[in-house]
Amino acid sequence: MDTHTDVSIDEREYSDFLSSDFLPFIAGIKEEVPTILVNHNIVKCMDPDLPASLSDNIHRILREDLKFSGLIITDDLSMDAVKSYVENGQAVVQAVLAGNDMIITSDLKKHKDEILQAVREGKISEDIINRAVLRVIACKFAYGLL
Repeated sequence: MDTHTDVSIDEREYSDFLSSDFLPFIAGIKEEVPTILVNHNIVKCMDPDLPASLSDNIHRILREDLKFSGLIITDDLSMDAVKSYVENGQAVVQAVLAGNDMIITSDLKKHKDEILQAVREGKISEDIINRAVLRVIACKFAYGLL
């Protein structure tokens, strides 16, 4: 399914990911790729309820199991696959809480305001924002952008 317009659900076993799908990620992580983009597929064996981009368990797998320390980036949060799983205005908040360091959005002003409001209300801690900012700065420094 095309997550721009619909929901894509993957019902394979976790062992399938260990034996094939994770292999390019593991190789990339070993070679110190700076970023991983997380799409909006529902991967039932990892999180039966949320798209990968909004799943804290999928982000935990990337950070802890696969040992990825670089930037995790969402696919565009305005895509229809996301809208089906969160209330209006909560996709970007859930994406930050799940562990994304950078957000791709075609509605920057709206999503920026939603994040700022969530920080003001204490839904997103400044510590979460600071960790993401440090990873962004470290990436920029590593590539001579600072």
